[in-house]
Amino acid sequence: MEEDWEKEGDKLAKEVDGMAIDDSKPAAADTKMEEEEPEEIVDAVEGDPREHLNLVFIGHVDAGKSTLSGNILYLTENVDKRTIEKYEAEAKERNRESWFLAFIMDTNEEERAK
Repeated sequence: MEEDWEKEGDKLAKEVDGMAIDDSKPAAADTKMEEEEPEEIVDAVEGDPREHLNLVFIGHVDAGKSTLSGNILYLTENVDKRTIEKYEAEAKERNRESWFLAFIMDTNEEERAK
């Protein structure tokens, strides 16, 4: 059975090697994206010397995704102190004092009610 997979893989590799890519002109979607990019975004990206990182948190409901994200923003000082104080007070009113970090990410009432 393993040999069948190897034969199939070799067959697909030969097919891919034989394919030609026409890169003489950009695709219509690529051209459209370049034309519509606002200058503000370009300036912001060019002016920021830090390396950018995209993160995705995946987990079950109540696994702490918002709390973890909020804690990262809190520890890196990306949320101002007044906002943190506001979320701490709101969490205390709901008898959920440890949830203030999740409130940084959960901005609507439906998410906060969970």
